Amino acid sequence: MIFNDMNEFKRFKFTLSVFLFLLLIPPLMGIAWFYYVEGFTSYESLKKATRNRVNAFGFAWLKPSINRFFYRYHISADPDSVIMGTESPWMYLGDNTNQVYSATVNGSFLPENDVASWSASVKSIQTLVESYNSQFLLILVPNKHTIYSEYLGNYVKGNYATQQLIEAAIDSDVHLLDLRQLMKDEKSTEYWLYQKTDSHWTNYGAWIAFKHSMDEMKENVSSSGDWVNQSVNGGDLSKLLGLEPSLIKDENYNNVEMDDLDAVCIELNWESLSESSCEEGEKVLSIHHHNYKYTTEIAHAKSAIVLADSFFERQQNLWAHHFSPLYVGHYHNSDLSRLENELERLSPDWVVLQVIERQLFDLTKF
Repeated sequence: MIFNDMNEFKRFKFTLSVFLFLLLIPPLMGIAWFYYVEGFTSYESLKKATRNRVNAFGFAWLKPSINRFFYRYHISADPDSVIMGTESPWMYLGDNTNQVYSATVNGSFLPENDVASWSASVKSIQTLVESYNSQFLLILVPNKHTIYSEYLGNYVKGNYATQQLIEAAIDSDVHLLDLRQLMKDEKSTEYWLYQKTDSHWTNYGAWIAFKHSMDEMKENVSSSGDWVNQSVNGGDLSKLLGLEPSLIKDENYNNVEMDDLDAVCIELNWESLSESSCEEGEKVLSIHHHNYKYTTEIAHAKSAIVLADSFFERQQNLWAHHFSPLYVGHYHNSDLSRLENELERLSPDWVVLQVIERQLFDLTKF
């Protein structure tokens, strides 16, 4: 290349410098994200981190782009949040959520003192409930990692800590329903129990868990009818990676008989002393944002308080047609004192704690 004069050479150098600088911007942003943002910005999900663009030095938008690029090759650029399964599109929660991946793969044990403390806490809940002449049941909802460990890899040892807690509960005579083996026995390739791109179970998986829960509580349950495959968008794990859900396909199942359930009366904030109104129509509510009361016209129905998590949202219509009134809340929003107040005020026939496996140890704080 020949330059006619020095000014032309300077212009070329300036243009080249700008071009090289622009090329360096993406990797520099990546370095800024991984070494600064993740080091100083605590978050539970990509959505929360992306909202905090000031703390993220303005580069938070880059991470979803990185994730989308690697997802084309079924690779997670953020394995702390989401682990890719051995087959596409299987996804699992990573260690950002209750260390669930390491606990399942590595099979670590809990200290005996922690197990004893947990067992004493759960036993105290049951003792309190029974002191008000109500029945108690603790339901263990399995992690997706536990039911479909075969898509995690060949070296999954299993969650030994869960087994420690279950054995301690049994030794303490806690009324417990462990759904792990029951749901493994229900596995089939025709109906998945958990969504491939979501951390929660499918409608069919929710039904299977409900059926076993009713069997444990000696409640009669009729057949669920026929299940119909439904194509759905990507679930919460794909969203956690910042992927557009509509670009990812997953499976769920509908049931005509379940969709045809009669309307129920819903009252929000049943713990409030103020009057609450009865609303009919939409029956699926977010357990994270509301506590609510279901009422139906079932003759001789038993009443129940259910303290659960988001897994209950795909079961609540079913429970509402077996228990009336049915009081629902999140166990993270309750404690012994609060529960005692509700036991005294409501006198339920049942108190049910339905807890996802990865949060089972949290009951120590109840």
